[in-house]
Amino acid sequence: IRGCVPKKILVYGASFGPELQDARNFGWDLNEKVDFDWKKLLQKKTDEIVRLNGIYKRLLTNSGVKMYEGEGKIVGPHEVEVTQLDGTKICYSAKHILIATGSRAVIPDIPGKDWGITSDEALSLEEFPKRVVVLGGGYIAVEFATIWNGMGAKVDLCFRRELPLRGFDDDMRA
Repeated sequence: IRGCVPKKILVYGASFGPELQDARNFGWDLNEKVDFDWKKLLQKKTDEIVRLNGIYKRLLTNSGVKMYEGEGKIVGPHEVEVTQLDGTKICYSAKHILIATGSRAVIPDIPGKDWGITSDEALSLEEFPKRVVVLGGGYIAVEFATIWNGMGAKVDLCFRRELPLRGFDDDMRA
């Protein structure tokens, strides 16, 4: 639950900013200043991840799955070595081994790359950014641009093509 669920929580949290602004046009009287607390949202995101991880672990355990937490490495044709969280290593063998690596974002080797972050770090920024440049026009880039914009940051979205979101509906892209 490293990327999708935390991002959805931030998307949901970001949706309220524009809605509160629009509410004034529909008769809502919002006299007092409405503040946004980035750290509180991040804590709620973390709490939800911990809660969901607990649920998934219980579901797996109750279904008879034996779980090994740590870093796995294939060391033979049917053998996996797991370095557990405490550093001890255990080897397991099986007829079939499923490798489910997920994915990681990559920062291109360009000048200024040391100033960049990936979507992984964006999910846990200690301070809310006032100004952001998002490089890329894919789904995740557009989502993060939307999140930060919805929460009040000044956002620039930079991409190579004429429109973002290649492969999506052309009217939506425009």
